[in-house]
Amino acid sequence: MICHYKMRQAQLVALMMLLALLGVVAMPPIADARNVTPFVVAVPEVSGPIASDSSSFPFIADGFDVEPPVPFGYIEEEFFVSGTGNIYEYTPTGIRVVDPCPEIAERGCTLLSYTTRMLVKRPRDLRDFSGTVIIEPLNSLVNHPGYFLTSGVEGLKAVKEADHPHVKLLFDIYHQQVQEGNIVDTLAKNVQHIAVFHVADCPGRHDPGTGELHYSNIYKAIAKTAFRGQIAMEYLPLAEQVASLTQAVGELRRAIS
Repeated sequence: MICHYKMRQAQLVALMMLLALLGVVAMPPIADARNVTPFVVAVPEVSGPIASDSSSFPFIADGFDVEPPVPFGYIEEEFFVSGTGNIYEYTPTGIRVVDPCPEIAERGCTLLSYTTRMLVKRPRDLRDFSGTVIIEPLNSLVNHPGYFLTSGVEGLKAVKEADHPHVKLLFDIYHQQVQEGNIVDTLAKNVQHIAVFHVADCPGRHDPGTGELHYSNIYKAIAKTAFRGQIAMEYLPLAEQVASLTQAVGELRRAIS
């Protein structure tokens, strides 16, 4: 059985800030709390776009390697996002800079410079935008050490704070199980904020039914809700790929029929 440790770092504030920078949402006011000193997160600098060619391009960028071309009417560009930030933690009444700063944080917990790269796909004419911004938390315990958004609960908190019909969560069941579990209860209470489910078993991210997750119960829990989004198989098959996918989709259909 996997032990679930909650690593609560509030870089979600930076995520909300980036959504505001892209014009998707307005930044909500930061509420005061009994044990938290109010703070303001600095808006990062965005530079670019970064030139791409056949020898240097972003991972999963449309139009390169095995990826399909950029859809008609869209443009896809990569940018540098840079700034200075702090490491935050949740308290019972708010968010604050981590105190005391742990020894593992060799550079400290405040005024940390950072630069990351972000791939952005958008309509050439923003007046044509009718898509959805989807946020995906990834586990940091096994696959993505140091990733800033690791909790489905925190991802849902960001979506709710955005309060925008075009901002939703991608609920990867594998990542959620590794990081904190509580799959059925979390999805049942928040399905209106979820656009996509990703399916894979745990451990190993293999075929549903090969690990500790009871996917029949999970599928039935989704079917009991008003979910009308997508359920995607995103796993590493142990058997022949077509046979594995055929079996996985068949099990899904039988569970929800």
